[in-house]
Amino acid sequence: MPELVQPMDTLHLMLMDMGQLGSTYESGTTVLTAETGRFWGKIYCVTATVFTTLTDAGRDGDTFTGVSHAAGVVIYGRFTAITLTSGSILAYKA
Repeated sequence: MPELVQPMDTLHLMLMDMGQLGSTYESGTTVLTAETGRFWGKIYCVTATVFTTLTDAGRDGDTFTGVSHAAGVVIYGRFTAITLTSGSILAYKA
């Protein structure tokens, strides 16, 4: 079972969702690693996207990697590492 984490308060969640805490745009295959103590809380697929790596310590079940995600798909989580095979994303910092 994943370790329980302190939930974000409503203001923090709203700021993240609107991109006010920062964001990262990626359209290549650069390995993205979150800053120490930080994570990306929301990933928006700008174009159809396939992930090579999508690390979320709190997620279990099947992986999101190797699967094509349509443009406009939004994925929420606590992502600490992201690498694309193809496509482009906007990852919102939390």
